Amino acid sequence: MDRNFLKEPNNCQNRNAEIIERDFQITVDILNRGGVVVHATEGVFGLACSAKYPDALARIFDIKGRNGVVQPFLLLLGSVSQAKDLVSFDVSFVEAIM
Repeated sequence: MDRNFLKEPNNCQNRNAEIIERDFQITVDILNRGGVVVHATEGVFGLACSAKYPDALARIFDIKGRNGVVQPFLLLLGSVSQAKDLVSFDVSFVEAIM
């Protein structure tokens, strides 16, 4: 790589954006195929998978060494309707607290 390339801020920003986009697409592909990914959070690394894949959820339990121990973990969803597809709950309660 030409050293002058790195001296131009726009070149670095564009290259960083390309890398971020590529990594994002790779991550989405892994999640859509039922895989598990490691990602940074504010203080530690986290594990992520799509909740649509029970085997991926089980893999996270295995990775964390929770062998048969059922402990809750964070589930991020975009809407109540997404939650309805994954878990059982009282919709009226959820709507009341929102």
